[in-house]
Amino acid sequence: MQSRRGVSHHVLLVEDDRALRALLASLLRIEGFVVHDTPSLVGARLELREGAMDLAVVDVNLPGASGLELAAQLRDASPDLPIVLVTAFPDSAIRSAAARLRTFLLGKPFALAELRRLAEASVSGRP
Repeated sequence: MQSRRGVSHHVLLVEDDRALRALLASLLRIEGFVVHDTPSLVGARLELREGAMDLAVVDVNLPGASGLELAAQLRDASPDLPIVLVTAFPDSAIRSAAARLRTFLLGKPFALAELRRLAEASVSGRP
């Protein structure tokens, strides 16, 4: 997404489901975001070495890892980074962790319009 000053907003998208990752990446690109997508925690860490992100969209259940772990690392490194956690199992423990980490939480399935709204609001500074 480009701001009024022409600055591109970069999104880290971490989702292990290939079809869903492609769909979400396409949606975010249509909205003007530069998307750095990866299916794993390792890939996410590599993407983060390349540069700062303006938003992170992270699946909670990743192969061999937890998106909550990545969210905690992102929060420690960038206290103001907007983070959207995505999960098919939004139980009370995940809801509590999301609240503690000051993240947004989307339960699968979710409306693409909801992700679009959160992404736009996150980079514009609106809740």
